[in-house]
Formats: sequence, C-alpha cells, structure tokens
Amino acid sequence: LQAGRGKVLDTRADRAAFAAANLPGSLHAPYPGPFFLTAAGSYLDAEDEILLVVEDPAQAAEMTAQLYRIGFD
Repeated sequence: LQAGRGKVLDTRADRAAFAAANLPGSLHAPYPGPFFLTAAGSYLDAEDEILLVVEDPAQAAEMTAQLYRIGFD
C-alpha cells in the first residue's frame, strides 16, 4: 500500500477477534453480511488501495467482485 493511499478492511465476522488483534487503522467490515459494503462505501475513497484481511481466502474473489460493483476497481 502506498503511504496515505491505502485502507485495510478486516473482513473477519467475529468482532471480538477483530477487537483482540487487528492491524492499526484497519476497518472492521464483516463478511458475509450487510456491513461489508456499508463500511466500504462509507470509509473508502475511489482512489484508495484496498487490502482485505480474510478468514477464508476462497471468499476474496466474491468480496473483490462486490467492491467492483460499487465502484472500487
């Protein structure tokens, strides 16, 4: 991530796990669920580079597709 241009979305569903250990400055955007796209749309800018923290790497492609649908590419 370029300095100042990136955001980390921590997509782990367990809020307690996020609270116990997360990357500094990361945003909790649980996946699956309605808050994933809400968090992305509310806190990300179109120019941001996005790093996803995932529990299940198999879901990363679907998360990326959903972000693309709301304007993040």
